[in-house]
Amino acid sequence: MAASFLPSILVPIVGLVFPAVTMAALFLYIERGQATTSDGPSTTWGQTAEDSQKEVV
Repeated sequence: MAASFLPSILVPIVGLVFPAVTMAALFLYIERGQATTSDGPSTTWGQTAEDSQKEVV
């Protein structure tokens, strides 16, 4: 078979390289603050805008 070497190349690319690049891109996207919630970019998950204004004693 002419393309018998393709699985040994494509399996590591699809199984290791592609997920690593995807996770790195999503991490950078989230950390740069481009992913926002419905309350805006200043709130974190589970924290509303009102909660962020309260002072913790």
